Amino acid sequence: MLKYGEIIKQFQITTCKITVKMLNLIIMEDLIKSINEAEAKAAAIKLEAQEKAARILSEADAESARIEKSGEAQLKALRESSIKKAEEQAQKNYEAALKESEVKARDYADGVLGKTQKQVNDIVGRIVGGVS
Repeated sequence: MLKYGEIIKQFQITTCKITVKMLNLIIMEDLIKSINEAEAKAAAIKLEAQEKAARILSEADAESARIEKSGEAQLKALRESSIKKAEEQAQKNYEAALKESEVKARDYADGVLGKTQKQVNDIVGRIVGGVS
């Protein structure tokens, strides 16, 4: 039979073993709880990052569309402006060429008339004066 002291010692050893096992279980539960909390936080962070990425992408798409429309409008305005300037320059060139041609034609006509003026006067004088 066991003595009272040995029973107490056995009881204390058993109690210590149970206490260690319980502590291990508590620590294990705390670890599992910490892991679960960390996983939940990670999932929340990932979800937030995905939502932010989607917002950024959406904003980038909108900005891209705005820039494209703006660029198209600027190109259209530039094209119209360039065409208008080209038309104005062409009109100026046409008018300058017309004036130059007119001056040349008058000079030529004056030269021809100057050379024929004496002959025309002689003919008119004969007709009017009856001189043959």
